[in-house]
Amino acid sequence: MKMLTIARPRTSTHKASPWHALLWTILLLASPLAHSGVWFDKTAMFKYGAVYARSIVLNENGNPTYVEYDGEGREVTGYQLEITDANRKYTVVSGDAYRATQEQYTKLEAQNKQGELLTREQYLNRSFQTVDGTPLAKPTLNANTLSVFVRPALQLVFNNPEKIILAQYPINVLQNIEPTTKSLIMAPDGTIKHKTYLFSYPQGIASQHERWAVILSDFHQLS
Repeated sequence: MKMLTIARPRTSTHKASPWHALLWTILLLASPLAHSGVWFDKTAMFKYGAVYARSIVLNENGNPTYVEYDGEGREVTGYQLEITDANRKYTVVSGDAYRATQEQYTKLEAQNKQGELLTREQYLNRSFQTVDGTPLAKPTLNANTLSVFVRPALQLVFNNPEKIILAQYPINVLQNIEPTTKSLIMAPDGTIKHKTYLFSYPQGIASQHERWAVILSDFHQLS
């Protein structure tokens, strides 16, 4: 192991100061530590802070509330919907997804002119049979299905219930929205309650020391 050599001070006629002796003693003791890498880290520092969590901001009743946002993510003063037991099953649907579903139906209907569009209730109350009168067991609908496109009776030739349904849709495909609609609130029966640019819950940063430290002006679009 290499040793750090420290030159002897030149002989002087002046009497050595006690402080000089102390300084050389410190240097001699510190030299092996500095050379071996065992020394104080000048960059060491202490950090402290608090833990924060992102959460939905609740209103004075303890319920979340849908609010409107513009294209820049800023909250717009206007329509608000407090989520309660009466409307807890309402959903926020993307306008683009809604229009895409309508477009799928339009294309399928154009390819099957004799097909029939039914509501969920109409389908559940309808009986199906083959062209020779053989009863067909209806396939079960998806839980969120609101519109059902079925084959015409003349095409039900074989005893195959899976051929009854051509497509299922989670919206009322005949209920149109504007091209500018970006988000909408829909009831379980498909009724559109409100249309706007964007809907979301207000969100905030909370800590154990402060109920709400910062209210964020951003959104999380649901679709």
